[in-house]
Amino acid sequence: MKYCIAVQETLRREIVVEADSLQDALDHVENEYDKENIVLTADDACTEPDIFEVDWHSKEEVEEMEEDYDIRKSGDKKSEDWRRHLQHRFQRWG
Repeated sequence: MKYCIAVQETLRREIVVEADSLQDALDHVENEYDKENIVLTADDACTEPDIFEVDWHSKEEVEEMEEDYDIRKSGDKKSEDWRRHLQHRFQRWG
């Protein structure tokens, strides 16, 4: 059976703003972001990605998709390569 799994990396930067109200602070940061004065980069990556089954495709749609991996047919080599890839990604965030 096929499963559609999402890997989502999130960028986040915490910005401290002196303002008269929370709404003023939110508006200011949104304005600066819209003007591209605040640009998030890989340095702003959250520590770990979210990995989850997507719920926006039906089972029928997933069955019609071409798979990226068939873990039932992969040998230890592919799994080891994948483990090293993930380890490298997590070290980057550490």
